[in-house]
Amino acid sequence: MVAAGMGATLMPAMALTTVGDADLRVRPLAEPAQRRIGLAWRRTYPRAVDMALFADVVRANLPGCVRRVAGA
Repeated sequence: MVAAGMGATLMPAMALTTVGDADLRVRPLAEPAQRRIGLAWRRTYPRAVDMALFADVVRANLPGCVRRVAGA
């Protein structure tokens, strides 16, 4: 809908690197927005090591406008 010129949306900063359409305009909010995201899984999940590796990849690839929370 947005690309067709029929709407607007809010996008997280982490997704902005994928916006490449010349017809779309990205405008920051007047006031900075905040949110905290996390990754959770059961203690008994058999692929817990994979989840930890995935978390490492996400942390290593955060865009500059995203900051890590202490202890995360």
